[in-house]
Amino acid sequence: MFKPYKEIKPLNKRKLKFEYPDGSSLKGEIIDEIEIERGDVKVYKYLIQKIKWDREEEQIEFRVCYYYNDLNDLEHDWIFGQNPLTLNKSELLLFIEMMKEKGWI
Repeated sequence: MFKPYKEIKPLNKRKLKFEYPDGSSLKGEIIDEIEIERGDVKVYKYLIQKIKWDREEEQIEFRVCYYYNDLNDLEHDWIFGQNPLTLNKSELLLFIEMMKEKGWI
């Protein structure tokens, strides 16, 4: 049985830090997210995360990402995907509709 995604990493525990090549960094936090499951086995969670960065210019950005569940891991922990995310047309439209419902766009 897979662990529920939201129980593994609550939003307030997922701080972000982006490192630039020059050594400087930018910190932020995930303030909300929308998720959809992908596949019959439910091993992927596709997300759009609303991020607030600590900077003066426009602070809110959206990150499209995914987590996956390694079926070889007996703990069934969710792992952040490091590869580009691909969506089919219906998944993209679903995310856009959900973003509208939450007032993000």
